[in-house]
Amino acid sequence: MKQLLALLALLLMAAPAWATTRYVAKAGDGGSDANSCAVSANLATPKLTITNALTCITAGDRLLIRTGTYVEMMDLQVGP
Repeated sequence: MKQLLALLALLLMAAPAWATTRYVAKAGDGGSDANSCAVSANLATPKLTITNALTCITAGDRLLIRTGTYVEMMDLQVGP
């Protein structure tokens, strides 16, 4: 039982290591949809639009949106 609890604790601590934080910012703050998904994990090279940034995230990732007005049309779908 102790081994199972130790394994579970280890897995729970390791889980956040797989999550990625991605950034969105207006053009004046360096935002560009030409930035790849890989570089959008850096605050200095964010995506420009929320819609484009959503194509980069997977379950567990965080999307941090910097201050600004974002006028976009989105078609959000929930499911596998």
